Amino acid sequence: WGDTFSAQGKVSGLRLDTLWKTLPTPPARLKIAGTGSLDFSAKGSKPGEEAVKNFKIPMEAHVRLALNNVSLAGNEPEENQPASFLDQLKIEGLGYVTDVDLKDNDLKISGKLNFGKVFNKEMLGDTWLEPEFNYQYAIADWNKLVFEKHEFAIKNRGASHTLSGRIEGLKPFITKKAGLTPAEMVNRLDIGLVSSLQL
Repeated sequence: WGDTFSAQGKVSGLRLDTLWKTLPTPPARLKIAGTGSLDFSAKGSKPGEEAVKNFKIPMEAHVRLALNNVSLAGNEPEENQPASFLDQLKIEGLGYVTDVDLKDNDLKISGKLNFGKVFNKEMLGDTWLEPEFNYQYAIADWNKLVFEKHEFAIKNRGASHTLSGRIEGLKPFITKKAGLTPAEMVNRLDIGLVSSLQL
């Protein structure tokens, strides 16, 4: 490791059906297809004891995860068994990309999850839903979380939900200088959030 380090890598063309089969207990009634990719880079220096104590991380890092043209489908139910929710679930054309960046102890997370088309015969009949989620969050010095973008929509139904605002006072909980109890949270956190819902 030494006093400084630098690393980068890229994995592309990952077949999700192959990865699915390697899970210790994959959901038996779901089939998955599609591809994924992962890019990452990091560089920095070995932190001293005081830096670790104060959660000052001398590192820059970037990670991008992407899923492309993903489909999910339930299997046929077992003989003489009613079809479950998962048996009737079908998703076509799901896409996902997320970026995580760390620099100067500021963390940024952004991405988009497009579900494509979601089918479920029991719940939706012959129709479908087209959900989409866009997000962008920033954490400054491990203390302030800002909701720069938080938007969920069902495009073909005209429904949407947004959330904006910030939460301050997180650092004592991250560094474990304060216990995660209701009393401590009420005393230390400054929360200002605005939510809107359109149906």
